[in-house]
Amino acid sequence: MGEYTVTPDLELLTDSRGDCYISSDEAGSYLKVKQPLFLFLSHLVTVIRSGQNLDDYIRKECTTQAVEDKYNEGLRFLKQHALVYEGDERPKRRTTLETEMLGHRLAEIGVREYKSAQRWLRFLLFGLLAASAAMMMLNGISLANGSIMREIIAGYRSFELDRPYYALIVLPIILAGILIHEAGHILVASALGVSVRSVSLFLFMGFQPVVFVKYRNMLAAGRKVKIMIYLAGFLFNLLTINASLALLIHTGSWIYGVFIAVNFFLIVENLSIINNTDFYYVLCELFGLRSFKLKALERLGACLNRTLKPSAFFFSRAGIWGNLYLLAGYVYRFFSLYLFLTLIGGLFADYPYIRPVGLLLCGGYFLFSFNRFRLNIQHSSFPLQNVPEQNVPEQSRARVGGE
Repeated sequence: MGEYTVTPDLELLTDSRGDCYISSDEAGSYLKVKQPLFLFLSHLVTVIRSGQNLDDYIRKECTTQAVEDKYNEGLRFLKQHALVYEGDERPKRRTTLETEMLGHRLAEIGVREYKSAQRWLRFLLFGLLAASAAMMMLNGISLANGSIMREIIAGYRSFELDRPYYALIVLPIILAGILIHEAGHILVASALGVSVRSVSLFLFMGFQPVVFVKYRNMLAAGRKVKIMIYLAGFLFNLLTINASLALLIHTGSWIYGVFIAVNFFLIVENLSIINNTDFYYVLCELFGLRSFKLKALERLGACLNRTLKPSAFFFSRAGIWGNLYLLAGYVYRFFSLYLFLTLIGGLFADYPYIRPVGLLLCGGYFLFSFNRFRLNIQHSSFPLQNVPEQNVPEQSRARVGGE
C-alpha cells in the first residue's frame, strides 16, 4: 500500500442531531455518511495522520480476512473521494458545487476566523435591527401622508434610466446591493459562530457576476442556525430598502429609488427554488430538496461517464423527474439571461436586431458553459452504487441578471 497522506483540510464533523459529515474544500468532497462508516473512517484517518505504515498496521490489527477487507474498502473510499493520496502528487480538485462547475473564478479571498468578536457582532446586529425598526415606523408615518406618495411617483416618472449617465450610476448600485447581501450572510454567520472560509467572485455561465461564500463548519451547524444564515441576505436587503426609502422620502432623489429597486430584485431573484438560491437552501433544510437535485446531477455524470445506460437515465422514474427538474432550471436560466441582455441593450439603443443578438449571445454562452459543465461533472462524478448520501456545503450567492 505504501505511505499515505491525508488531505490537509479534511474535517470529520457531527451536528446536534447526530448526523455525520466528512468535508474537504481542497478535495471538493462534502459527504454525509452513516455513523458506523464515520467512526471507522475517523479511526483510519487518525492512523494515517499518525505516520504509521498502513501495511504494518493492517497486518497487526487484522486477525481475519473480513477485517482486512474492511480496512481496504475504507481506504478505497478515502482515495476515491480524494481525501487521502499516495506519494507527493495530490489529486486534482473535484467539485459538487454547481457554481464552480459552471462558473469561472476571477478571485478568491480567504477570511480569518474572529471567534473573539462573536459577542460584539451580535450587539452590532441587534443595533442594526433596532435602528431599522425605528426607521420603519417613521417611514410608515411619512407614507401615510398622501402628498409624499405623489411626489415619489412623480420623481419616478422623471427618472430617465435610458440616459447613459443614469445607466452608469445603476451598475455601482447593483454591485453595492450584492455586497450588502453577502455582508449580511457573513455578519450573521460570524455572530452565530459559523466561520467564513472564503469569499469568491465568479462569472457564472461565463457572463453573470456571482459572489460566492464558503463556510468552515456550516455542515455541522444546527438547522435553525443554517436557516438564519440563509435568510440573512434577504434581511439585509430589506434593511437597505428601509434606509433607502427614508432617504428617498427626505431628499426626493430617485437615486435612492434605484437602491430600492435593485435590492427588491435581489430578494425576488433569490426566491427561485429551481436554482441554488438562498430560499432554495432554506427549503433544503426544511424538506430535503438538496439530495433530490444532487442525485439528478450524479445520474447525469454517470450517464456522461457511461456507467449508467442512457435508457436508465432518460426513462427510469427517478431519471424523468430529475431531468425535468434540471431542464426547468436551465430553461429558466437561459431566458433570465436573455431578458437581462435585452434590457441592458435596450438602455442604449432601440435597434430591431437587439433580440436576435441577445439570443445568439445566450446560445453561445450556453454551449460554451455546457461544455465546461460536462467536463466538470464527468470529473466529479462517482459510480452511483458507491456514492453515499451527500450534502453540498451551504453557500450564499447574489446574482446580477438572474440565475
